[in-house]
Amino acid sequence: MTDDGLYHTTRYFINNLGIGFDALVVDHTNQSPWKKRLNRLGLGKFSYLATTLAAFFQQQTFQMTVMTGDQYQQFTQAFLVTITNQPFFGGGIALLPTADLTQERLDLVIAKKMSFFQFLKLFMALKKDGSHLDNSNVTTIPLQHGTQIYVRDMQPGQVDGETLQPSTFGLTIDYQSYPFWL
Repeated sequence: MTDDGLYHTTRYFINNLGIGFDALVVDHTNQSPWKKRLNRLGLGKFSYLATTLAAFFQQQTFQMTVMTGDQYQQFTQAFLVTITNQPFFGGGIALLPTADLTQERLDLVIAKKMSFFQFLKLFMALKKDGSHLDNSNVTTIPLQHGTQIYVRDMQPGQVDGETLQPSTFGLTIDYQSYPFWL
């Protein structure tokens, strides 16, 4: 993925790249003193809970554009934007349960801002059965090589759980398989 935002960089990620809400959660969690304590006890995924609630009320909506070939989609109330190739976020949240790491494919998940009660209901579906993908506030888009994504408002970002500096984003998607030894 090439980012032509403020820093004009090419970045690579293994699992996901997030803009907006999930990136704010990652930032708050990485700065939380509770994360290290809970990790030592083997309960690190609980460090996301409190920061998720705080981030929900702090994150504002933003506009984004997705261009694939000659198709153009505008999202005016984006809240969470994640490019992923695997089912899970940190903490065991199944954002895209249908994702398959063995496929050469990336998907874009976009969620609009919703009421706190709608958010709680959606969050429970994330942990339960994947029905959150049927919610009218959630959109998934399979990404093709060359797809362009633009976010012109300064937003928090994260790559594989590592915080990026708040930035605008102009992304061009390119992906390739790379053999890893485990």
